[in-house]
Amino acid sequence: MPTVIAKTGGTYVGQDGTFATVLAAKMNATPVYISEPSANGKIHYGYRRTAGRAYGTFAGVIGGQADVSVNGHFLKDYNCYLAELTRHITSDKVCLLTPKAGVIPPMMTVLMSFQREVWMMTAITCVLVTAIYFAAAALDTHRPGPTGSDLGLEIYRMFIGAPTNRVFALSCRRILTSFCLFFTLVILNAFQGSLVTFLNTPMHYPDVNTFTDLKQSDLPIRTSSISFKEILTGDPNLKSLAYRVEKWEKEVDVHNSDGQFAGFERVNVFNLEHFKDVLFIANRNNTRVLHTMNECLISYFISYVVHRNSPYKRRINILLSWIDQAGLVLKWNGDVSKYIFNKYKPINPKDYDTSKVFSVRDLEIAFIVLSFGIILSITVFIIEMMIMYKAPKMRTPHPPHLPFLH
Repeated sequence: MPTVIAKTGGTYVGQDGTFATVLAAKMNATPVYISEPSANGKIHYGYRRTAGRAYGTFAGVIGGQADVSVNGHFLKDYNCYLAELTRHITSDKVCLLTPKAGVIPPMMTVLMSFQREVWMMTAITCVLVTAIYFAAAALDTHRPGPTGSDLGLEIYRMFIGAPTNRVFALSCRRILTSFCLFFTLVILNAFQGSLVTFLNTPMHYPDVNTFTDLKQSDLPIRTSSISFKEILTGDPNLKSLAYRVEKWEKEVDVHNSDGQFAGFERVNVFNLEHFKDVLFIANRNNTRVLHTMNECLISYFISYVVHRNSPYKRRINILLSWIDQAGLVLKWNGDVSKYIFNKYKPINPKDYDTSKVFSVRDLEIAFIVLSFGIILSITVFIIEMMIMYKAPKMRTPHPPHLPFLH
């Protein structure tokens, strides 16, 4: 996330940039910025040594060219004892962004209105009630009972809330019918309410939210800063994921990739709520939806770097305390939100709360079931006609019904 945004006139905004401006004003000094961008545009924080010499953001402080490094550093041991970290100004979380799971087709969301157990209990209830009604009709020798298919259709009409003209003579059947109607009222209203919600709001398959999910997936882990790999290798439970980490050669490779990988992202705690689901705009021809895992790797306090013997260390720490107490960090992060959202656009679930006009795609399950019923009824009609013409000597003028429909 950007913490320093260069503006015209040699000024900077953002958490680090504004802090440098405030620090210079409070110390009555004219700031002189030293910036040495690397070839790939990345900042080298310099916690390693090359031939015994520090490099990156530590080099200027240790060498005496700079009084303070105003690039936020993780508050940890950098194995460089000539430099010292100041009081923290904020905290960042190192999270993993994974591809957002695909949208569930509307045809499947109909089945997701209830959990699997509810569907099973509803089906068992329908079968059990049908069997009870059939047994009661068979035991009633005073009145001719309906056929199995007629009784099944009658029970089906009752369970979908359709009106029925059947009169039940026995009190036990009336009592059972009244309780079945109450059961139907509750189930139908719950189903209709959840169905409208599911059709209005896009539903996704389960996202990768935990490290267990990430281990079970085949997603590689790619980053342009291989130092993030040390977080995985330092945790015995996540060490197996460290072998998946691959380094990007160039920043442009990230933008041109297919997006099927998990990537490290350093997110400020004030911006974390905006990164649940984001639309990543790599370039004009490549956009993809990303999801931030619920389990983040680690949380670090963010500090600045001064020389171990710096005479400004105490004054900088006091100023950082004032800034923290005044809540200025929250404002400074808000000032650069528009720069963050140019690359990562938050997806707000409330955007889908408004009603919409249903399309054929949303209601395809109804047309599929109706088409299946039409095909099945035509097939049964053809079979009955074939039976009628193959049995011309039958006494009944109408074709016999199929046995399984009795």
